[in-house]
Amino acid sequence: MSETILDRYPLPAALTERIGSLSRKQERVLEFLVSNPMAGASVTIEQMAEQIDVSVSTVIRTAKELGYSGFGALKRDLRAAYLNTLEPLEQARVRITSRIDPDYVAAQLQRDAHNLEDLLETVDVAQVVKLGRDIATARRTVIVSTGSYAAVGHILSHQCRFLGYDVRLELRGSSFLAHEVASLGPQDLMIVVGFWRDRASHLRVATHAKGKGTRLVAITDASGSHLARLADETFLVPTESTAFYQSMVAAVALAYAIVNAVWQFDPERGEAVAEEAQALYTGMDMFLSRSSQLETE
Repeated sequence: MSETILDRYPLPAALTERIGSLSRKQERVLEFLVSNPMAGASVTIEQMAEQIDVSVSTVIRTAKELGYSGFGALKRDLRAAYLNTLEPLEQARVRITSRIDPDYVAAQLQRDAHNLEDLLETVDVAQVVKLGRDIATARRTVIVSTGSYAAVGHILSHQCRFLGYDVRLELRGSSFLAHEVASLGPQDLMIVVGFWRDRASHLRVATHAKGKGTRLVAITDASGSHLARLADETFLVPTESTAFYQSMVAAVALAYAIVNAVWQFDPERGEAVAEEAQALYTGMDMFLSRSSQLETE
């Protein structure tokens, strides 16, 4: 059975290492999820147990045996592994058949609500607090990302710098990325934000930085990705959408949670730096005052 499953699409490494320890009924659970990755998103644990003629407790034990916190975490990881093998338009075609609502707009809003629920269910708050501490105590933090995924990095960098921490976002790549990474060392932190498929250049610089002793953190959507395997610490975020893209709503929510953790590490320091920044806003006449009026034609 294991060879059949492993031939479908790349599975998370932590899962493949444990497949051989499953009972026959547990194998049926995994077989169903691997064979029906899209159906697994909407099916309840009770419906699945009835469909493959096993008990609900067997489904739960299967997830635990494979190293997951529960059934929801297992099916999300397998679904992400499957979707990451598809091209964007292929993802859109597959997702159209499994939308929650036939209306595109409502469907995406509902999908994002589910993503946030999934994040709340699976996020390790202690892990977020620890990352906040690591950012606050690092000499420098470099965030590497690209495209729409960089929205997460923009928020982390901008808000942490407002609190006085040296957190930089590098999304230009090429020589800019090389120069930023070349100066990293054991006192620094690198955060790579990447979803869908691994970006080769990001893996190369992450490997280089880690070799110099820099701590590596990954924010991604699949535990089986090369990035997740390389990182010292990984945050798994649901990015499911109803179209051709990965939704950043849950990832952005995680970014704000991390910012809160950074702020709470040393609120007095953060507020002192933020107050100075606010004073500069006024001194630079950055914003239109309430008493000002715009000239209109």
